[in-house]
Amino acid sequence: MPLFPIELLLVLRFVKLIAVAALAAGTVGAFVPLALEDRQRFAYAVAGPGFGAVWIAGWAMAFGGGVSLVAPWIVGAATASLLSINVVLWAVGKDGRRSARAGMTACGLLAVCLALMVWKPTF
Repeated sequence: MPLFPIELLLVLRFVKLIAVAALAAGTVGAFVPLALEDRQRFAYAVAGPGFGAVWIAGWAMAFGGGVSLVAPWIVGAATASLLSINVVLWAVGKDGRRSARAGMTACGLLAVCLALMVWKPTF
């Protein structure tokens, strides 16, 4: 049973959607530009805050919606997003770490996270 009014849950859902878009844009931006400084700017100024906002909005939505934070799909999405942001931050931490493999890993984990949040499988 939801603890928050539906209007607040809809606002949180919108905030989370914007945060996911920022996280995705920052993830892509951490691999596309040639200059390390540009990649770092995307990672630290776009992906990082997007990641934080996704988690905060997600926790608020779960709590407000009466969903357990240890539901398998939430744990899976949180794990995938944490791994994804770590790949992003590792790739921009030092010049020469950017690779197609790292980019595909970060984007793939982000896609897994998004799929779990959308479909909420019960396992």
